[in-house]
Amino acid sequence: MKKLLLIFILFLTVCTITIKPLDIEHQVSIDVGTSETNWEEFISDFGLDGFIAYYVNMDVVGKYLVQYESNGHNNLIVIEIADDIDPNISLVGSGLIEIELGEEFSDPGVEIEDNYDSNMNVIIDSDINGLRVGDYMIKYTVYDSSGNKNEVIRAVSVRDTIKPEIALVGDSSYVIDFGDEFIDEGVVCTDLSTCTVEVVGNVDSATAGDYILAYTGYDLYGNSNSVLRTVTVLDETIEAGIFDIEIHQNLLDNSDKKVGYEMIPTYIVIHNTGNVASAMNEISYLHNSDNDTFTSFHFAVDEFEVWQGIDTSYNAWHAGDGDGEDSYNRNSIGIEIARSLTDDDEMKDQAIYNAAVLTANIMVEFGIPLENIVTHFDASEKYCPHDIFDRYGFERFKDLVESIYDEIL
Repeated sequence: MKKLLLIFILFLTVCTITIKPLDIEHQVSIDVGTSETNWEEFISDFGLDGFIAYYVNMDVVGKYLVQYESNGHNNLIVIEIADDIDPNISLVGSGLIEIELGEEFSDPGVEIEDNYDSNMNVIIDSDINGLRVGDYMIKYTVYDSSGNKNEVIRAVSVRDTIKPEIALVGDSSYVIDFGDEFIDEGVVCTDLSTCTVEVVGNVDSATAGDYILAYTGYDLYGNSNSVLRTVTVLDETIEAGIFDIEIHQNLLDNSDKKVGYEMIPTYIVIHNTGNVASAMNEISYLHNSDNDTFTSFHFAVDEFEVWQGIDTSYNAWHAGDGDGEDSYNRNSIGIEIARSLTDDDEMKDQAIYNAAVLTANIMVEFGIPLENIVTHFDASEKYCPHDIFDRYGFERFKDLVESIYDEIL
């Protein structure tokens, strides 16, 4: 039994194996993507021989081994396939982009590429405030998987070149009586920054005439916009006058084509002539042989007198809405207010006053109510009576007619 144990002990002693670690003699870095190397020649450059094997992928970043034998030992050279090249990054679009205050910025972005990585991380650092005028910067930084990086910068300029929006509160024109106070309703001005309004002009209600009020809105950056309002102060004498008027007649023959059907008038249509001729000349033109149109009217009024050209028992062709039985042409008296294109406002004012007196007298004569005093525009949408529209407003004319009508009654 003792003999057998001795043999076993001897056997264990003979079979003991000593593992000696491999020696790493060198470490070498090579750029990823480099052409495949002849590794036997490679180790000979170090004065080595005994090439055994290599475990290197030139296209993948990492550490690899080349094994050789020296002095009876297996040794290693560590090969590091490395990426030391910065990625490329370039702006898409311009390096300077200008946007309007309040405009949403649409970033065109960047283009990136790398010698090794296909998926890279781009970090964007931006301080843009589209609601504040100023110069801003966007920095784009790209990193590859090896820690190499590159960056580009884009400038963004936020500018305000848009005028403020300004709008009148109320109408663009007003007519007030002599001596009445004008209450200015002002304007509304809006802008993405702020809007300061300046008003130039004033209204002297103790002096008749037309007054222009100019409202200008300014924003913080010098942009401006303006609107105008006209205020007419009526002449002190416009309310004066007599309510009995003399009507001069120069009537067309009832067989003339400008004279229509028999009628009992229920409306009065107010017009402006659109020229500077007198009332007498307007009626004379109805009789002119060169005037071969059907257009006609009953009365013409200027600053001095009233002329009648067609009997009020017949319709005239003045309203522009055809010859139907319910048309204004067939059931209204047409009054043309002359001088509407003259530059003399006092002359036009007196003509309008005389027309209001004539209108009130016709209302009394035929029992026509105030609501049946209408305009050419009401009949056929022609901008007429233009002078009353532009300087008074038709409701103001009707107020004058109503006051005269009340006095007559």
